[in-house]
Amino acid sequence: MFWGTRLNIGGVTFDGILSTGHENTLRITTNPIEFGADVADHAVIEPRRITVVGIVSDHPLSLSNVVRNITGVVESVGGLFNNDTAPSGISVRAYADLREVMESRIPLTLETNLANYDNMMLVEMKVDRDKETSKVAILNMVFQEVFLTYTDISLVSVTPSVAGVAAPTTPAGSKSPLALTKSVASSWAKNVKNFMAQITSVFN
Repeated sequence: MFWGTRLNIGGVTFDGILSTGHENTLRITTNPIEFGADVADHAVIEPRRITVVGIVSDHPLSLSNVVRNITGVVESVGGLFNNDTAPSGISVRAYADLREVMESRIPLTLETNLANYDNMMLVEMKVDRDKETSKVAILNMVFQEVFLTYTDISLVSVTPSVAGVAAPTTPAGSKSPLALTKSVASSWAKNVKNFMAQITSVFN
């Protein structure tokens, strides 16, 4: 039991951490990999999962929580003079705050005594209470990593058109249609001239 560990999640400070679990998984394909291929292309790193079991008490033992404890007592005494039957107490508020953390679906940073993890989300939470632990919340939480990707955007400068006519572009090695037309006309004229010379020589 790590009573000296002061873990804070979403503004909820635990009185103690009973246990933590760190799960790192690399999933490898079950299909045969061709010899010589990059094996890393067939292995996927799964999101990391961290399990935390923490405890929050309505009567914490640490001196720093005396004010929080007094607040819980005042709320309990105040409940004797009204008809509000809603549950109250430090552990109840902690449970409600953690539910808000889960339902907000916002990635957070999880700091443990083994490693720090970024982009983690609270995906599972379980609380068991009975008559002997009605003033204590033992919270079993599971955090899972979220993979975030970033897209680079490149700006391309485009020459604006004038009066609706696009700017002319001449790829290297290409010929303009006008030069091609003159070449064809010159070749045809030469062939016709030779043909007429042959006809003239027949009748002379």
